[in-house]
Amino acid sequence: MRSDQIKYEYTSIRVQTIEFQNEPATAVFFENVTQNVNCLILESNVLKEKNISSSLESYTGMITHEFRTPLSTAVMFLKMMLSAALDKTTTHYIELVMH
Repeated sequence: MRSDQIKYEYTSIRVQTIEFQNEPATAVFFENVTQNVNCLILESNVLKEKNISSSLESYTGMITHEFRTPLSTAVMFLKMMLSAALDKTTTHYIELVMH
């Protein structure tokens, strides 16, 4: 933990009516739940990071698809042009683009 971070303690307070020496009484129970709260905070942070990671993977997949589709079409078109009867200069330029 960094020295500039504030450390919090979390306490659960429970009140219960009980009988004490044959008289009704109020009992107050205190429980330190700091560890439980810190675990929940950690779990929340992990879920946020997983969500960010998942969003990034989804975005990367979408962008890859958006680039790949038109490029595949362009390469297919260039291959068709190469199979056609073209002069040597045009064939040379198409081969340069494809490699």
